[in-house]
Amino acid sequence: MAITYDVKYAVSGLNKKGEGLIQIIVRFSPNIRKKVSTGIYVLPEQWDEKHRCVRKHDSAIQYNLKISGKIDAIKRFESELDMRNQPFTLKQLETFLVGEQAISIFNEFYRTQLNKCNLADSSRRDQNQTLEILSAYNSRIMFNDLNSTLILDFDNYLRNEGYAQSTILKHHKNIKKYIKLAITQSIFTGDVSRHPYTGIKFTRPKGSRDFLTWEEILKIKNSVYPTDRQRKIADLFVFQCCTGLRDSDLRRVTNEMFDGENLVIKPLKTINSSGIKVVLPLKQLFEGLPYELFTKYNGILSVPANQDYNSELKVVASNAEITKHLTTHVGRHTFLTQIALVTGNVFTVMKLGGITKIDTAQIYIHIAEDSINAADMLTGIAWPSANL
Repeated sequence: MAITYDVKYAVSGLNKKGEGLIQIIVRFSPNIRKKVSTGIYVLPEQWDEKHRCVRKHDSAIQYNLKISGKIDAIKRFESELDMRNQPFTLKQLETFLVGEQAISIFNEFYRTQLNKCNLADSSRRDQNQTLEILSAYNSRIMFNDLNSTLILDFDNYLRNEGYAQSTILKHHKNIKKYIKLAITQSIFTGDVSRHPYTGIKFTRPKGSRDFLTWEEILKIKNSVYPTDRQRKIADLFVFQCCTGLRDSDLRRVTNEMFDGENLVIKPLKTINSSGIKVVLPLKQLFEGLPYELFTKYNGILSVPANQDYNSELKVVASNAEITKHLTTHVGRHTFLTQIALVTGNVFTVMKLGGITKIDTAQIYIHIAEDSINAADMLTGIAWPSANL
């Protein structure tokens, strides 16, 4: 069977603007075909199904030329293989597409390199999230388009979408990494002396150390929630407040980590942790509340993605009438500060928090000290009689 080419408009899966993707269908046999993205999105009424072309669009001519050019490029590759007496197969086409995209489209280069990198699961999720957000902003960023103007525009896009400054900085850091890779591999075709981030400075916000009081923790626990999902999110957050587990470690918790008395976990390596073992006595911490929640879900916590988790926490806070901005970081800060309040021992904070640097643990001792009202500190003191 001769290889055939067709152009289709993806009616299903429209993007946020209501636009569909135009795809090239390369059919090798009745059962073997490959959908090739053109990177072109138009509204349904801007696609002429009969003539397989874009119409009533300001860039209709350019788009149609791009579609035909894409088909011609694949056909040329097919002809080159034929001249070398090599069959044009699905695998050959996929190899051609990867090579073609990687040397021209930054999104595809990013995706290809991400798949090649040997990363921890948390880092892979983190960098993949950046790619998804970048592609939502612009699914086809050509290397020649990578400049400071585009970076600043993307930064404004993130701000308008409501991302926190720390999250925005994380996405910029990930993008910088892949631009550097492209430069190292001599793929970046822009002016290397004028790196896209040259002259751009983003201010890192001062780290927040917000924490909840014990009364606020109980308020979240005892509130009534309209859906089972919100109830589960509230329980997860309370569990985090009572264990101090980072988000990356919280989603790794299993029954196998619990020995009947203690939850034993080796935190993923972070800035303050190098994989040391943390032993959490669930039955002793916070009047046994973390043990109650752990057994409630049989050790299967099923933590949602970080962004979804933090988004749901806004609803939980509103429902429980908590005015503080709840995030997974607040859960950890709450635990460490509460341990500092109860024990006043920096080494206990380090041991239970999986912290390796005493300076970091000392921060929570200071926060605990600052949170104690001066009048409360004098309660119970037996003063000498004024008559003596």
